[in-house]
Parts: sequence; structure tokens; C-alpha cells
Amino acid sequence: MSCKPECLGCEYLRRSALEIIAAVGVEGLSTEALARQAGLASWEVLRHYATATDCLYATYDEVADNILRDLVDAFAEIDDWQSAFELSVRRLVERLAADPGEARLCFGATVGSHRELRRRRDHTRGWVVQFLARERALREGEAEAEHERERHALQIELLIGAGFHVIASAVADREPADLAELESKLAVVAGSFIPARV
Repeated sequence: MSCKPECLGCEYLRRSALEIIAAVGVEGLSTEALARQAGLASWEVLRHYATATDCLYATYDEVADNILRDLVDAFAEIDDWQSAFELSVRRLVERLAADPGEARLCFGATVGSHRELRRRRDHTRGWVVQFLARERALREGEAEAEHERERHALQIELLIGAGFHVIASAVADREPADLAELESKLAVVAGSFIPARV
């Protein structure tokens, strides 16, 4: 948690955290690394975040909120579920290609000391699954059918898990700039779990 809402110093440190994560991964984040990256003394960093881990979690929460907002906005803009989903995937890929730190923070490997980061990722994935399943059921006029919601949730859970794996592999195996090529791979994954309606 930041020292106060909308603190520019905290925002600067979160940006610095993403730069460190882009360069060396989550495991490279420390108070000393944040201080070096931000050009501050360690005590100045500690005025904003008690630990580097606090900054890490605040950074993840901010990035995840922005990704989820992009997802919700895509579905608010387009009535057709498939088209809205494709738009949301395109926006996610563009975001991750533009910011390797966000890509590694949300999809890169985490070390054992970051169980809370994994828990937050799992929570975000669960929210995405429920949102997409609800939207699919609503748009197909099946909002009242419990078995349809469950079927959609299972399909989408498999889809999101497979998509996460594709992105995580790209983050681990190549330069994040290559993430722009992922859209077609993610479309193939999506087609495997949720065939387009004719």
C-alpha cells in the first residue's frame, strides 16, 4: 500500500519497479534496487513503501486493475461476445508488448518467496473467468440456466489457463517485444476451447 492515495512518489516507485522487473524479473526487486532505479536514497523509498514487497504488490494491483478495466471496456463497446473477447485479447497483447515489466509481473515466473503474488494472480484469473462466463451467458440469453453458466465457466477456465501458459512461455523464452506476435497464437487457443458460433 502506498503512503497516501495518488502519491506521485509512490507512482514513480511503481514505474521503477516495472523497469526492474522488465530487466531482471520479480526476484531482482529490493529496496536497494528501487532506490538505484529511482535515483533515491533507500530511506526515501521507505517513506513510500515499508518494503520492496509492498511496492511489488501495489504495482501488481495497479497493473491488474488496468488490464481488467481494458477487458470490461471491450465488452462494454461490443455486443458480440466473440468480437469483444478478440478486442480484449488484442488490447492485452498490445499492453504487454509495450511494457515488458507488466508482462513479466503478470505472467512471468515467481520465486517461492512470492506466494502472495501468486495468490493475487490466481484471484485475478478467477475474476476474469467469472466475468467472461457471465458475459457469454448473458449475451447468449442463457443467464438463468445454471448448467450453461457452469459449462461456460469450465470452457473459459481452460481457455484462460492455456492463454496464460502461452504468454508465460513467451515471456520466459523471448524478448517481451515479441509478444506482439501472440495474438494469432491466442486466437488458435481460443478456438480450441470456445468455437465461434455460426
